[in-house]
Amino acid sequence: MAKTLKFIYGLVLFLYLFLIGKEIDGKTFLMADYIQCDIDDDCPKMVHHIFYKCIDNTCKQFRRP
Repeated sequence: MAKTLKFIYGLVLFLYLFLIGKEIDGKTFLMADYIQCDIDDDCPKMVHHIFYKCIDNTCKQFRRP
């Protein structure tokens, strides 16, 4: 009985990871593809060697050489 409950508990946790993972599209804030902008100041500030520019009303990521 205890082994069966542990198995079901583990199965529920395992399936829960897939259900939650399905909601995530893999984009992070630093990619900023979903941030709408009007000017460059609406985009996130420079992080390390990455900066953002407002192009076509969307923040685009660039690398500084």
